[in-house]
Amino acid sequence: MTTLAPQDHSEATALYRSEIVGALTRRELDRGELAQALAELSEKRFRPPESKSTKAYSVATLERWYYAYK
Repeated sequence: MTTLAPQDHSEATALYRSEIVGALTRRELDRGELAQALAELSEKRFRPPESKSTKAYSVATLERWYYAYK
């Protein structure tokens, strides 16, 4: 059985972003819940592909990723 793996850095980045905001796109959110969920995610730290350190993202960045994913 073969496993799927990103073939380049851009695919790894897309997969990384989808892992962060993807679950939000599958939920039915009431008014205000998206902003709250993004604010909670902005307080967490994530390790980008091929990085040794973790990073936090702003609500605006996470919101941009969310709508790009949708």
